[in-house]
Amino acid sequence: MSKVKEEKSYVVREATSVDAESIAAYWSNLSFDDAFKLGIDLDKIPSTNEIIDFIEQQISLPLNDKNSYILIWEVDGVAIGHCNITPIQVGGSANIHSHIWNKSNIAKGMGEKLMRMSLPIFFDKYKLEKIFGVFYALNSAPEKLCVKLGFSFVDEYPTIPGEWSFYQNVKKYVVSREDSQI
Repeated sequence: MSKVKEEKSYVVREATSVDAESIAAYWSNLSFDDAFKLGIDLDKIPSTNEIIDFIEQQISLPLNDKNSYILIWEVDGVAIGHCNITPIQVGGSANIHSHIWNKSNIAKGMGEKLMRMSLPIFFDKYKLEKIFGVFYALNSAPEKLCVKLGFSFVDEYPTIPGEWSFYQNVKKYVVSREDSQI
């Protein structure tokens, strides 16, 4: 009797206002340990309502006016995470961020598959030449993902990389449209 491996269905789609609550819940419910792994200071995360308002505002803006462009990741019809670019320099570059909301979906290859599907969307929508991955240097997961996706190491340096972050060393990786293995 042979075992048949069931293929999962992967979908990457633009976020809608319906997704704002799920994204906000991810950020609002981070544990101290999970926030630390991401380089996030829990005290700097806005309220759930402020996050929802920001996401809804970004979704409602015309494409080239957005500061953050968000994609939702679905597996077998269920939203499992999101990926976004910010800040966006149309025709230039953007920083990419991705988050799988439930720990049970981490380290199963889903993030790599969904990121491979997301990168071309970002490159095409905003005519980007480069996408940067900038992340907490002590978080090895994004580094492994960047390497698998063909990103190249640029630098490691100390900074406060975002409004919600604490002072930390970050690693910066880059992939260009031409070098993308996607």
